[in-house]
Amino acid sequence: MITTARTLTITWIALIVATVAAFVLCEMGTDVGRWAIWAAMLIAALKAGVVLHVFMELHEGTIAWKLAFGVWLSFCTVLIAGLYYFTT
Repeated sequence: MITTARTLTITWIALIVATVAAFVLCEMGTDVGRWAIWAAMLIAALKAGVVLHVFMELHEGTIAWKLAFGVWLSFCTVLIAGLYYFTT
């Protein structure tokens, strides 16, 4: 199944909305505190998953590829979150 232009456009708009949401959340300052950073990390991980699935057409790949990229994305997310947690 080839990804349609409509799907790509809707996905792109959703990614822009998620980017703006993460930016606004982090710019709220001390009202939200450290939770804003964790929420922004979660949003970034979800965005990366969407890019892998839709734009890189991972949904067309085999289970092995999906698993490999899922593990890679999870590892990178946990690594970055861990480094942030232990260095702040």
